[in-house]
Amino acid sequence: MLFLTRWRLLLKIINSGLLWSAIFIAIVLTILVSIVNHPVIILGIYEIGFTLVAILIFSQLILVEVEEGILKWLMALPLNKWTFLLQRWLAAVILLLGLFTSSIAVVHGQLGELSMKQLYFEALAPSFFLGNVAIVSTLIGRSASAGLGIPLFYVAFETLSRGSISKAFFLFNTTISINAVDQVLNRQMIWISSFVILGICGILLMRPGLRR
Repeated sequence: MLFLTRWRLLLKIINSGLLWSAIFIAIVLTILVSIVNHPVIILGIYEIGFTLVAILIFSQLILVEVEEGILKWLMALPLNKWTFLLQRWLAAVILLLGLFTSSIAVVHGQLGELSMKQLYFEALAPSFFLGNVAIVSTLIGRSASAGLGIPLFYVAFETLSRGSISKAFFLFNTTISINAVDQVLNRQMIWISSFVILGICGILLMRPGLRR
């Protein structure tokens, strides 16, 4: 029974509108990059655009269980909550990296002086950070609107403020308006914060209030 339920939920996730929307946006971004011939603009497209892709993918990792009201039932079963979370998270990571790598492979000739470090270490950092924020938002808000709304608000806030408020913790290199910022340290902070947020997700899954 548990096996069939988990596979049914997995198939529902795979066939969700959010997932297909993420794939569609990734294709549109790839087309945009193939048209543009400027490294800074290309980096911005990947940095901000794939953040939207990540939010769509990560926000629905446990959305099906939340919407169907069976998350409490699943968490009450004798299964490892961390294993459950990491399996879903790794599936989202593989999909995100697959879309990102496929896009780079298609437009490789347009990347010019952009290095793989810039693309994977710098451009993908905001995607993982806000993707994990989307998971936490879904768990706390118990709805798709929370899972999508909070990280999308963060994207708009960061883009419009251009890092003037978040300062050293800015998300997008291509929109930053302040100088004398250690960009390497900034990316390291964002990556570390991403895994801290993932840990918070695990703690939220294990809280007693979720299992009653």
